[in-house]
Amino acid sequence: MLRTIIKQLAMIAWTLGLLIQAQSSFSQPDAQPTAQLMVKKVLLIGLDGLMYSYIDDVDDPELDEPTLTHFPKFTLTKAFVGGYLNTASHQISSSGPSWTSILTGTWTDQHGVVSNNGAHAAVPGIFSRLHTRNPALNFGSFSAWSDINTGHLVKDMAFVKRRVDGASRPEELSVDEFVTRAVIEELSDQESDLDFVFLHLDEIDGAGHDCGWCTLYGETLSATDARIGRLLEVISDREQSHSEQWLVMLVADHGHRKGGGHGGDSVVERASFIGVNKPAQMNNLFFEPRPALELSDDEASNGLMGYPGVTSVVPTIMEYLGYPARSEDGFPAPALLSGSGSL
Repeated sequence: MLRTIIKQLAMIAWTLGLLIQAQSSFSQPDAQPTAQLMVKKVLLIGLDGLMYSYIDDVDDPELDEPTLTHFPKFTLTKAFVGGYLNTASHQISSSGPSWTSILTGTWTDQHGVVSNNGAHAAVPGIFSRLHTRNPALNFGSFSAWSDINTGHLVKDMAFVKRRVDGASRPEELSVDEFVTRAVIEELSDQESDLDFVFLHLDEIDGAGHDCGWCTLYGETLSATDARIGRLLEVISDREQSHSEQWLVMLVADHGHRKGGGHGGDSVVERASFIGVNKPAQMNNLFFEPRPALELSDDEASNGLMGYPGVTSVVPTIMEYLGYPARSEDGFPAPALLSGSGSL
C-alpha cells in the first residue's frame, strides 16, 4: 500500500514538474530568433570599352585618369577577352563576340559569334542556364547596346522578366542614363523579385572610338563612376531593407588603342578586368594569375592569358547563386569563388 502511495506521489510530482516547465516557457521572453536566411542576388555591370589601365591602382602619366569615387570600392583583377591566341577559341576584340562570351561563359568556338552582326549565340546564355536549373528565378537585362538583347542573346530573352533596350530611350536622356535609371527604378521597387540583373553601359566605348585615350574618355568615365555610385546606393538599401546579399560584378568587353578603336590582338585591346564588391569570397584564381601561356610570340600577350578570361563571369555568378557549373555546361574557365576547383 505504501509503495503504491509513493508511486502515485512520484507521478504527481513529475506531472507538476512538466506543468511548471511549460508555464515557465510561456512566461519567458521569446528566444533569439533564428537568423533569417539571406537570399543571394547578383548585379553584373558591363562597361563597354573601359580600359583596365584607367581604373587600376597604377598612375599612368600617359593616361588622363580622372579621380574616381566608386570604382575604388571594387576589388579588381585583370582579365582578358578574345579567347586564346592561335587556338580555335580566338576571336576578335569586338563587342559582339565579347559580350556573347561574357554572357554565355564560352568562346567563339562554342557560341559561334564572330562579329557585331547580331548573330544569335549557338549556346545558352546565363539567363537560359539559370532558368534550366531553377525556373523560379527571375532576371532583368538592361542593355544600352540593344544588339545584346535583340541579337546575340535574343534566345535568352524568353526567360527575362524585365527587359530594357537602349534603342527605346527618350530623346532627353543619354542611353547610359536611361538604362541606369531603369535599373534603379526596378531595384527601388520593394516588390522587385529579380535574382540576377545585367546592366550594359555604352558611352565609354563611344568616347574611345571618338578620340581614344583622351579627355572625353576620362570625363565619360567620371560620369559612369557617378552612376555606379547610385547603383551601389540602391543595392545597399535593398540589403538593409530585405534579406538579400548582392554580389556586384564589373566587367569590360575590350579596351582601346591609343588613338581609339579596337578589334585587334594587341594587349590594350584584349585586356579586360573583373571587379567584385565581395573580395573575401574570391579564390586564388582571382588574386594570383597563372603562369603565362606560351601561345604566341608576344610575351605580354602570353602573360595576359594567365589572368582569368571573361568566360569566368558566368560560372562565378551561377555558383554564387547556388548553381555551380556541371561538366555538361562545357565552360572553358572555372568560377572565381572560394571553394571552386580549377577546370
